[in-house]
Formats: sequence, C-alpha cells, structure tokens
Amino acid sequence: MSNLIFFEDERVLKLNPLVHLRPVWELRCGITNLQEKIQRNYPKASPKFVSRSYLTESVRERNHGA
Repeated sequence: MSNLIFFEDERVLKLNPLVHLRPVWELRCGITNLQEKIQRNYPKASPKFVSRSYLTESVRERNHGA
C-alpha cells in the first residue's frame, strides 16, 4: 500500500486568512474539500498529514490519528 502525504510549506501564508485555523487540504472547493478530491483519485493510498505545529493536534483528532 502506498502513502498519500498532505503537507503545507511556507507558501501556505499566501492563503491567509482562509487557512489560519485549518490546514490547506480542508479548504472547500465546491461540495468537497481538497483532501476528498485528491483521495478520490488514489483510493488505495493511506493518507498521512504534516501541518503547521499549532494545528497538529486538531488535524490528528479530525483524521483519527492518521
């Protein structure tokens, strides 16, 4: 099984204030968020998340420790 890694780099700041309290992959684009759109194309991949340090705990809770 392969991993699908969601991460944020320094360019995340260009999306403020939209991403101040959430990771980029949780931004909505239509009816689904970016994470759902990407995962739909890689159904067998296991998602992993690397976010800004102050969001780490909330990301872990929302993604059940993934």
